[in-house]
Amino acid sequence: MEGVLWCSLWHKPSAGDDSSEHNATFKSCFMDAEEKLLTMKNDRGLAWKIGSTDIIPLVNIAFTLVFTNIESNRHAISDRG
Repeated sequence: MEGVLWCSLWHKPSAGDDSSEHNATFKSCFMDAEEKLLTMKNDRGLAWKIGSTDIIPLVNIAFTLVFTNIESNRHAISDRG
């Protein structure tokens, strides 16, 4: 998948976010990745559906965008105790 997902532009967790905000951001990024995949499939004349082999790559994209921010993860963990 090429290009920038929209969620990475306006949903990057900052140091003040907690885990519930991380989860909401993950869902948003997952949906953006899903939409981008479906658009790519449609442009190439493939079936416009999410197959079982598409799930893990979508999770990897969303997870990388949201949960690899070490500072915000530390802050969320310390806030939750």
